[in-house]
Amino acid sequence: MTGTALLILFVMQTSNVSYVVAVRELSIVFSALFGVIWLGEGHRQPRLIDAFLIALGVAFIGLS
Repeated sequence: MTGTALLILFVMQTSNVSYVVAVRELSIVFSALFGVIWLGEGHRQPRLIDAFLIALGVAFIGLS
């Protein structure tokens, strides 16, 4: 197991799982931004809108 996987398991045991899973999904946001900005992938608008909606969902979960 990698250090990241162990850290995720530790946090899932000590925190609310719904928060941990939501924050893990932020990797999708970073991947979308990386692909659009640095790799020049096409279909920018739908990717950025989807990334924004995921980030907004994580923010709402954090505020709840």
